[in-house]
Amino acid sequence: MTPNASAETLLKRPGWSDKYREEFVRGVYRLLAEGFRRLHGSRLSSEEEPAITGFLRDRIDDYLADAPRWAKEYFVEDEVHLRSNNRKGKNRLRVDLEIEWSKTSPRSRFQFEAKCLRKGSKSVSAYLGSDGLGCFLSESYAKGHKQAGMLGYIQSGQPAEWAEKIRDKLTLDPQRYRLGRGHEAFKHEIIEPELPDSYQSIHTRKSGPIEIHHIFLVCHR
Repeated sequence: MTPNASAETLLKRPGWSDKYREEFVRGVYRLLAEGFRRLHGSRLSSEEEPAITGFLRDRIDDYLADAPRWAKEYFVEDEVHLRSNNRKGKNRLRVDLEIEWSKTSPRSRFQFEAKCLRKGSKSVSAYLGSDGLGCFLSESYAKGHKQAGMLGYIQSGQPAEWAEKIRDKLTLDPQRYRLGRGHEAFKHEIIEPELPDSYQSIHTRKSGPIEIHHIFLVCHR
């Protein structure tokens, strides 16, 4: 599940066993798969990111309403306001999607930033920019977390095309994107069979490394 032994050591969370970490991440992937399967993905090609994320959140919530036993410890919310000493009210930062797990104390949280990927736009720059992946690198999002995610809503083209573009941009400027040394920049890693277009990258931050899970969801015919 982790890229290699050294990465596994770096990304361990105090008090967590490998079993718990794997269970949590696999549960997050499973919920995304269940939610997206309940959407008409091919009808989302003209929708904006907040609408797609809202639909996805609702469908995950529908699944959780009558979920099997393993899923009853998970909770999902979109547009989640983050605590801040400097921002108040509506000015607080908001993470696009957050999946919470009550099996640990304090509760584990997996935060996602979502971006639309479509031709004829600056999609890759936005995906990797200060309001995309950069939110995690600056620790505006997922501060203190060992993993987080990027959701790519593919509204034109194929997942492999977008993966190549993102990988190329990461590898051309590894310092800017704080790529972890000795790790593949953008590793294809299938954790959930229903989400085959998933990748992982490891980045350094002041508080320590973070593993980013990139999950592409096809939103066109």
